[in-house]
Amino acid sequence: MGRFVQLGLAVVLLEMGACSEPVELGAPDASVPPSPGLDASAVQAEETAATCVDGFDNDGDGLTDCADPGCAWFTFCERSDAATGADASGQADAAEFPDTGVLLADASEPPDGSAPWDASEPPICSVIPGSSLAFGNVATGTSVRRSMEVANTSATGFSITVNAITGLDALAFAMPQFAPGTYTVAPGEVLHIPFDFFPTHVGPHAAQLSFTVPNPCGLTTLALAGVGVDQTLQCFPQVLVTEPGSGQAVAACRLDLGHVTPGSRRQASLGLVNVGSEDVTVSGMGLVQDASKDAAFSIQGAGGSIVVPRDGGRVQLEVTFEPQQLGSYQGKLDFASTDAKRPSGSFALVGAGGGPAIGLEPLVIDFSRVAVNGTQTRGLIISNQGTDVPGTDEDNLRLQEAGAGTLCGSSSDCSPTSLQCYAGTCWHEQQAELVTSSPGEFELLWPPQGYSPLGIAAGQLAVAQVRFNPASTGQKSALLRIFSNDPASPTTEVSIVGEGAVLPPCELRVTPSQLDFGVVEAGLPAVVPVTLRNTSTDPNGACLLYSVQLAAGTAPAFSLPNGPIGGLTLHEGEELAVPVRFAPAAHGAFAGSLAVASSSTVAPQVEVALSGRSQAVCLRVLPDAVDFGAVQLGCSSMERTITLYNHCATPQAIDGIAVPATHSQEFEVVFRPNLPSTIAVGGSLTFKARYRPDGVGSDSGAIAVTSGAMVVGMARLAGRGESTPFQTETFRAPTKVDVLLVVDNSGSMFDKQASLGATFNSFVSYAVAHQVDYQIAVTTTGIDIAHGGQADNWGIGDENGCLVPLDGSRSRLITTQTPSAAQLYAQNTSPGIDGNYIELLIRPAFLALSQPNLGTCTAGFLREDAALAVVVVSDAADQDTLPVSFYQRYFMSLKGTANQITFSGLVPGAAQTGSCTWDDSGITSARVEQLITGFAGRREDICTSDWPGALQRIGETAFGLRTRYFLSGVPDLSSPVTVQIDGFEYPALGEFGDVRWQYNSTAMAIDFAPAAVPDHDAIITVSYRMRCSP
Repeated sequence: MGRFVQLGLAVVLLEMGACSEPVELGAPDASVPPSPGLDASAVQAEETAATCVDGFDNDGDGLTDCADPGCAWFTFCERSDAATGADASGQADAAEFPDTGVLLADASEPPDGSAPWDASEPPICSVIPGSSLAFGNVATGTSVRRSMEVANTSATGFSITVNAITGLDALAFAMPQFAPGTYTVAPGEVLHIPFDFFPTHVGPHAAQLSFTVPNPCGLTTLALAGVGVDQTLQCFPQVLVTEPGSGQAVAACRLDLGHVTPGSRRQASLGLVNVGSEDVTVSGMGLVQDASKDAAFSIQGAGGSIVVPRDGGRVQLEVTFEPQQLGSYQGKLDFASTDAKRPSGSFALVGAGGGPAIGLEPLVIDFSRVAVNGTQTRGLIISNQGTDVPGTDEDNLRLQEAGAGTLCGSSSDCSPTSLQCYAGTCWHEQQAELVTSSPGEFELLWPPQGYSPLGIAAGQLAVAQVRFNPASTGQKSALLRIFSNDPASPTTEVSIVGEGAVLPPCELRVTPSQLDFGVVEAGLPAVVPVTLRNTSTDPNGACLLYSVQLAAGTAPAFSLPNGPIGGLTLHEGEELAVPVRFAPAAHGAFAGSLAVASSSTVAPQVEVALSGRSQAVCLRVLPDAVDFGAVQLGCSSMERTITLYNHCATPQAIDGIAVPATHSQEFEVVFRPNLPSTIAVGGSLTFKARYRPDGVGSDSGAIAVTSGAMVVGMARLAGRGESTPFQTETFRAPTKVDVLLVVDNSGSMFDKQASLGATFNSFVSYAVAHQVDYQIAVTTTGIDIAHGGQADNWGIGDENGCLVPLDGSRSRLITTQTPSAAQLYAQNTSPGIDGNYIELLIRPAFLALSQPNLGTCTAGFLREDAALAVVVVSDAADQDTLPVSFYQRYFMSLKGTANQITFSGLVPGAAQTGSCTWDDSGITSARVEQLITGFAGRREDICTSDWPGALQRIGETAFGLRTRYFLSGVPDLSSPVTVQIDGFEYPALGEFGDVRWQYNSTAMAIDFAPAAVPDHDAIITVSYRMRCSP
């Protein structure tokens, strides 16, 4: 067995200015026991004392060798086995010196078979198999230096030959101030060989350095390696931008905080990564913002100096964006660094005020009681209540979640499963999370209806459906988590509760199954009820109405005036009328549905299809809504007349007049002309309808008028079947009134306009006394040149039903809140005398209250919940040719009942008096008086000497003092009609035989005597037995 000795050649690779991973130049054969006579003095000489607490076990013997594993190649610990060169196993602990070159010599058996070596004069040998020197990442345009040291710790000198650097990237490496050649290293001396790496391109570099030492070791090679990078100090997030000069795409440090609703905030991260081999210190951070806007950006941890560790170390800063205004924001974060290539830099900060804000309705989904094994579905409205930024969809509400730690500069930085890079983070679609202890009983239907990958725009919504199918009785609950890009509420929660129960039987009938509103003019909403009735004959039967609401996707033109319904119970025979409103704002076709959820086991979910159209109307169906009132079972209602008026420019062909098959057949057409028929221009066509209920409860239907396959008109029908013949109706004076004054502006009206203008306080005195919410507007009899006058009326155009003043130079509406109302009234009721000399007194009101004026020059006047009063002031007769019945039916259609309309007039009387003159002699006010009678208005004489008194009396009627109340049904006069005032009987005759009220069979109304009119705030109840028509 030969003897091995360890000799004193130490080759050490140094990284200038920092610690590095060791470069192994040789390793002893530690498996061979050392000679007992081994001299360890050289080992002791190289040892550097270091603390061994929390150190690093280099050799795996379970003992601490070095305090810092990163610097283990040059720092050695003082320990007992280091002094002897052996660890606890008794073997040489050569691994404690990983960068020490080791010479192996066998004094008796040289490796080449020659004579044994003399151990007292061992040969010099350096074995460096596979050794390398790594420079790490270095930015192009900069360099990094490393060193190799050859130390002679023996008593004998030796020579080493260092050759030139060779290899593919030899030009990227250099030995500065060190020339290749043969160098002698005397005992105790150290040979320093410096290396520089300056990358010539981006990417890996490789070269070799060879050197020769005396036999038996021969040639030894050191591999040189490094990587060229564009920057060693890199920022995140980064985006590619086009360089202005070169047009090339370059990476820029940029953090986009996205769109944030003013008052909300978003947080995101930016930072620096050091991929180089030297630590970098960053300092001098300064935040610069746009001085013209609020300081929306703030950064935590940007003060002082920050060290970015080498080899992939990073620092991260949190940026908050909290805008207070709409629009774009820009800022930047400047910094300085010790990096050679990036001594300074900046982050661009961008954001926009205006963005998503999630809204959820309801926040608690309560299914209430649901039959075991039954199913109920509820909708969760997810809306974007944020602010819109024109020209982009980045401000949309997206149901997404930010990926953990997935910072990005552009969408290309994100994984394929992520949708986009938004606000510096990769986002991905995230389904809402349903958490429940009752799995299988709650179900989330995803994605929401109306949601697209572009998200939900501001003001828009989508609807997610949640289904409850209880498998057993008892209370159940769940929690629904919604994820979104709302910076203020990235995660929102909705509670879900319900109870499984054994419920009584429910037989729910919903009528009609389809509700077609036909053609409705924009600005003239229509309301039709949908009836829900529990038809069960079981005394214990009950229908739980979980929800009655418009289904998702229903056009906004449809609404529920009383709001959604839920939590009601219909017992045996009970019903509920749900009004549905159709109010198109523009022309077009509209559709939707009314969703009814109940405890019915046969049809727990019912949808009533809704449809309607809006278009310019010239063929009018009047009345377009007919309420037959209450009718006893087995009886028919009184026949109602419906008329088609052709105001089109061409004749209109009519092919059909019938109740559609999808509507209740309890309504029927009892008279129609021979069809097909053509209505001439200005002509009309009349038909009649009636209602004969076959069951108790409310019904609705329609009569469609067709031309070919197209429905050109529709009359909406309503009625209610009663098991008893008795009917009770309740009336109250209106609390809101819209008053339209039609003032004659012909040449003879100068003095009358002056008198009218001084009557404001008298006119509104009744409204003021009874706190009526009023609106007063004025139009004129100025129609067009065809009815006399000038083409432009001396520079002022005809009103054609528009409100005064035509140019809008002052307010057109006088309300309870109008300042200087009397002065404005005097101005508006004195429109001048340049109008038509052929007066049309009723048509101006029709033009003002129909399209297109309702959508333009009279917009805002006609309130849906207010009564309507029309007052004509003229010294002439109405010289129109359209039938009065047309106007009467049209005005009736605006409010649906004559009790909500009055028509009054200050018009010529029986004879001219005093200095008052009429526009013509021998005229009659019969047409106007017909409407005054039909709508229970007030007539005063234009030649009155008491203008304040006349306008006060007209004002009383206009603002709610009623002398006539119209009934919806026809009384059977063989039984008494009774009247109550505020719950107390009010006999028809007073105690002295004076008449207080009487039934007017012609008007189908109760007429009160002037001295016996109920007070404005009184509640009037009329009861009677309905007449039964066969």
